[in-house]
Amino acid sequence: MESEGRQMELVSQEYFDDLRAVLQKDCSMYDKTLECYQLGQFYEYRDKNFADAEKIYARLCDKRGHGSSCLSAGMIALNGRGRFEQDTTTVNATSSSNEQKTTTSNGQCALDRFLQACKLGEPKGCQNAGLLKKSGGHGVEKNVTEALSLFEQACDGLEPNGCFYMGVMHLTGWEGQEPDQVKALKYSGMACDMGHPWGCINAARLCML
Repeated sequence: MESEGRQMELVSQEYFDDLRAVLQKDCSMYDKTLECYQLGQFYEYRDKNFADAEKIYARLCDKRGHGSSCLSAGMIALNGRGRFEQDTTTVNATSSSNEQKTTTSNGQCALDRFLQACKLGEPKGCQNAGLLKKSGGHGVEKNVTEALSLFEQACDGLEPNGCFYMGVMHLTGWEGQEPDQVKALKYSGMACDMGHPWGCINAARLCML
């Protein structure tokens, strides 16, 4: 059984090596946007090579106006991967040093990428930018009014979470703005229609008031 498992592992590794080679060829030789993006995805999710993945995403975002690449580059920055990782050196009891990686979120860079994605018609970029502006976390300046506008753009782009967050903000109110149950029901209902379970729950509760 152990030998069979090892054989399957080798076959799987061979398959991924072949796939990597095909994607690298298509990206380097033909410079196709989709194939290059898929190579970035392969580097990120299969190889955990965040640095090379981010380089591909950044190029496609800046040079090709590829919204999904902007979004992916933003997530790498937000999670502190790739070039956002920092080298640290630890010394153990035997005085031998070990290189380790620590991750540091770069919220402003992530926000910039999310805003690029949003402008390019990627609604998840609008949503993610809105979340950063709403919370003010990761070193991003808080601005709830801008967050609301970004959530609205995400909702207009048929992103369920965008409509859901619009519903929540109108349900609770914000920074001197009174709650608006009519708008809360409207956006919660839209989120529900798009399959968002919490949108459905909020809409149902509002209907009972």
